[in-house]
Amino acid sequence: MRSIVEHNNRASALKFLTLAARPRARRLFFQCACGLAVLTSAGCGKAISVREQITLSSAAPTDRIIVHNLIGDVYIQADPAATQITADVTKVGRGPTLNEANAALAEVLVALSPKHDDSGTLVASVEHPKSTASRSYEVDWRITAPPNLIVEVRSQLGDIQAAGFEQHADLTTNLGDIVGRDLPGGVRARTQLGEITVESGASVDVQTNLGDIDLHLISGTSDTVTALTELGDIHIRLPSDRQGRLVADTNLGSIKLRLEGITMQALRQQDRHFEAELSAAADPPLTLRTDMGDVSITTYPAAAVTASKKKK
Repeated sequence: MRSIVEHNNRASALKFLTLAARPRARRLFFQCACGLAVLTSAGCGKAISVREQITLSSAAPTDRIIVHNLIGDVYIQADPAATQITADVTKVGRGPTLNEANAALAEVLVALSPKHDDSGTLVASVEHPKSTASRSYEVDWRITAPPNLIVEVRSQLGDIQAAGFEQHADLTTNLGDIVGRDLPGGVRARTQLGEITVESGASVDVQTNLGDIDLHLISGTSDTVTALTELGDIHIRLPSDRQGRLVADTNLGSIKLRLEGITMQALRQQDRHFEAELSAAADPPLTLRTDMGDVSITTYPAAAVTASKKKK
């Protein structure tokens, strides 16, 4: 009886914490974090926000673009027709009064410039003081760049989206969701609280402390895949031509399989563990692990994807 009660308690905790990781709950937390000190000084009144939208541009770098943000969302999109970097920036200042909000906005400085010791790298950066009892800050970026660049994004609080880049993408936020789509050059993603969604064919290394992970592996490529979450579900879609050793584990949850059209050997399956060699290959490794959550593994027909691409 005790083990059943403990299981039910852990399952209830899983549902509660997973709910806390959802975007709406995080957004409420985000707004609270930005305005808590301001609201404290203003009593029960609502913090006032003022915004300014500007556009920055720069010649495209030869190697990479780095985005260093503090608080706010970052969206970076590749455009094959782009000949330069363009950044649409929204700056936000908050305060208990309009004067304080305007003063906060004036303290937000943004820049788009070459790295001082590396001319092949462009840096998008933000500077502003730490939030105080009377002022808080936020900066959102929407960046367009050529697709041949390495991408690196670092943020303390906010969502990150990257799409369409041919080279490797390195995406990190302390609190927020990460989405990487059409990234054939590989992805590294880290968030402490948030969901991770990635579409890639090269090396994938993703980790969240609290949140779900959703992976779509592109057909025709095989590289190392690692997906780790302490609390959340893992969903992965594999092409039927995928090769490598797949190992999936959960401490509290289930492993759900729908593997069609793919050959497997050295198969070993238990309630919370599954491993197999896909397409008669022991490498590269595919490691999926959650402490509390389910792991779902499905396949899609690689031949159909290849045929549809040829039609285009």
